[in-house]
Amino acid sequence: MEFSTNIDDHDNDVMCILPWIHMHPWPNGKTMLCCDSPWEHNIGDLRENTLHEVWNSERMKQVRLNMLNGKKCKECVRCYEKENYGHDSLRTRSNKDWLEKHWGKVANTNADGSLDDLHIAYLDFRFSNVCNLRCRYCGPELSSNWYKDAVESSFNVSPTEKIIQIRKDVDGFMDEFTPMLEHIEQIYWAGGEPIMMDEHWGIMNKLVEMGKTDIRIFYNTNFTKLKYKKYNVLDLWKNFENISIGASLDAEGIRGEYQRKGTNWSDVVENIEELKFKSPEVDFYVSATVSAYNAWHITDFHRSWVDKGYIKPGDWYVNVLLNNPRFRMSVLPQSLRAEIKSKWQKHLKWLEPLDHIGRATEGYNSAIKFLDDDHTHLLDEFKAFNVEFDKLRDENFNDVYPELVGI
Repeated sequence: MEFSTNIDDHDNDVMCILPWIHMHPWPNGKTMLCCDSPWEHNIGDLRENTLHEVWNSERMKQVRLNMLNGKKCKECVRCYEKENYGHDSLRTRSNKDWLEKHWGKVANTNADGSLDDLHIAYLDFRFSNVCNLRCRYCGPELSSNWYKDAVESSFNVSPTEKIIQIRKDVDGFMDEFTPMLEHIEQIYWAGGEPIMMDEHWGIMNKLVEMGKTDIRIFYNTNFTKLKYKKYNVLDLWKNFENISIGASLDAEGIRGEYQRKGTNWSDVVENIEELKFKSPEVDFYVSATVSAYNAWHITDFHRSWVDKGYIKPGDWYVNVLLNNPRFRMSVLPQSLRAEIKSKWQKHLKWLEPLDHIGRATEGYNSAIKFLDDDHTHLLDEFKAFNVEFDKLRDENFNDVYPELVGI
């Protein structure tokens, strides 16, 4: 199949550089194009195939060919949805960072969509589901602590194993994986909880040995732990030049503990204070996932942490929860969503003059458009889920969210 190798011919709403520099395995081995690609549209399975085989699987090759020919891909629907609402997507961000630099890989794509070399520039492997929390909108696939709830709940398929890893033979997989580190330019650590993963520590220490300490490293961490076994992650980070920490925090105090079960809020406060004291050079921001639970008070949390001096106004990233519709903001009644929109607009008037990098402002302005969606037909399912999980976890939704009582 013939296609243009001129980068200007691919400046469209389909092309994405990631299939040429990246792939995204989950702990169960299922491998997606990226973290925003639906799991049901995976491109291969690392429990059944080697890294090279998944890299040039039939699905991966077809995705590359589709993009080169301007055809939309089912694997990319979440990016398309975000872009339709004016939200920055992983596709647009990746193209901005990587497309021109790595266009040579695209231009050298074989006629069948395969690539001769396995050169991962952007690494985001979820090596295991090990995690100390049970976030309301997570599940056993990405949290080992969810196992008991998932077995007892009517809302989840019962998992077959508590600890899930890409390969049971961890050492063998790492032998296969380690040669890729030579080409890594950026790492995104997420989980599970990456601070609790042996693979995280092994790879980061290997990078120190290799002298690859100038690469960009991003974390998505629940920020409840800085220490693991004999290690303190603050000591590890001192070896690297470019560390960014996105803390998955959606609310503070009792609300934060409810949404991300297992959190002790005092630990989070202690950790941010230790980070600011010992490692002030580390780029830290809150990566808040906005859902039906916290849409009303997310701006209060933002303002509170700015007032306390933990973050600057722009040290805030807004993620819109999309992957499980029952938890979306749009399940809330329209009248409440109108009040939330008004509250956000007032918050933006405070934020915009202070947000010098525009990250937080852009996030709210994009996320606010999702309040116009309507998934109120799922409101009863949202409420039923909370009733069941309140019983499982000995909690009370109404006590934590009095503003949502009666919805």
